[in-house]
Amino acid sequence: MRSKTAAGFTFLVALLAARAASPDPDLGAIRWDGHTREGSFDAQTKEIYAYSRPSADGRVPFCGYYYGAGSVGLSCDTVAVAEQENAYAAWAGIDYWAFMEYPDGSGLEAGLENYDASSNRALVAHSLILNQHSYAQAIGPASGDYIAKTVARLQQSNYKKVLNGRPLVFVYEDICGPDVIGTYCSPWLFQQLDSRLAPAPYYVYLGTNGFHDYLGMNAVSQYLAFPSESQSYSDFAHDVRNAVNNGLWATAESSGIDIVPFASTGFNPQPRFDCGTYCYADIYGSRAVVTLGTSLEVANHVRTVADLANFFSVPRPGYGYPRAYDPANIVLIYSWDEQSEGPGLMPTIGPDTSRIDAMRAEFNPVPEPASAALALTACAGMASLAGRPARGRRASTQRASPPRRWIAHANAAKRLTPRAPRPPVRNAD
Repeated sequence: MRSKTAAGFTFLVALLAARAASPDPDLGAIRWDGHTREGSFDAQTKEIYAYSRPSADGRVPFCGYYYGAGSVGLSCDTVAVAEQENAYAAWAGIDYWAFMEYPDGSGLEAGLENYDASSNRALVAHSLILNQHSYAQAIGPASGDYIAKTVARLQQSNYKKVLNGRPLVFVYEDICGPDVIGTYCSPWLFQQLDSRLAPAPYYVYLGTNGFHDYLGMNAVSQYLAFPSESQSYSDFAHDVRNAVNNGLWATAESSGIDIVPFASTGFNPQPRFDCGTYCYADIYGSRAVVTLGTSLEVANHVRTVADLANFFSVPRPGYGYPRAYDPANIVLIYSWDEQSEGPGLMPTIGPDTSRIDAMRAEFNPVPEPASAALALTACAGMASLAGRPARGRRASTQRASPPRRWIAHANAAKRLTPRAPRPPVRNAD
């Protein structure tokens, strides 16, 4: 039997050969747009409070501004900002957005609305992450309208398609709400969409709650990775590259479904911790954080996961993989804009484009989009916002509880397993 060292070296050679023999996988970036518009979730105000902490230095989105003694304001709810984000993402080699779907009035729907209105949306395709808010609309009094609207979106030319035209649909683990497992609602919702679309969507489950939630899913991936203890980004990236993606592969192997390899830009919600309960500091089960990775470290990590996706995009029987485990040849990245929790790839005040510049140097997307510097003209008036008072906390008679995405993260208490010694390689005798 080959030694682990020899097997690992052979696998590395195979990854490099796969990279040379085929194009890079399509890269997707998760976005939740909490900084974009105030609404019933009060997400924008919470982000302003978190960004105003010293620990948030270097994280404020490019569409934010400082005023007074370290206070932060946000002016991100415009089509011009969405157009600049599209240009930035294309510069970085991002092929598609993964929008968390939220209901009207929540404030978090603004990012998708502005994307829809952007003139350069063809630069970056988009996809949806369905969740319990989606299901609530699907079974609510306006069910028919919601289903028709969703079908129409999935048919749009700039909606991300995979595997010969299948709309890419991510499904967040708490889609049915806090007390219902996926067995009961996901297949029903899928049936509504499948009966109206040809070909049927490609459903990707985001989470690790158990096999019952995979019913009706075509693939499994992950939304977010937590550190088991405070650690450096390099160690965290190693854990994500190996432990998390090994877990996805094991699920695919046992269930017969596919995987979408997962990459993470980091996990450091220190600004939320420093802000306190109002910024959801109490929903995290641990205060473990990851030190902020350098732009080069983050881009290199995404590259290693992209190589993994490329390797799994076709059968590799010579290495013990008889089928393609990522036939769509796509990657999902956490995140674009989770700045107070990640942070993400999104450029920050300055603008500081170092993270997307490192991504561009690594992936060199072709054809070349408009440069990140020229994209600044999309928001030429942004500098005039300096000194504008920050929006105050808006009173609301319809204030909702914290987005269940955050609560689910805390309650699930999902933690990375110890560092895996190597990628999933079957040793041959």
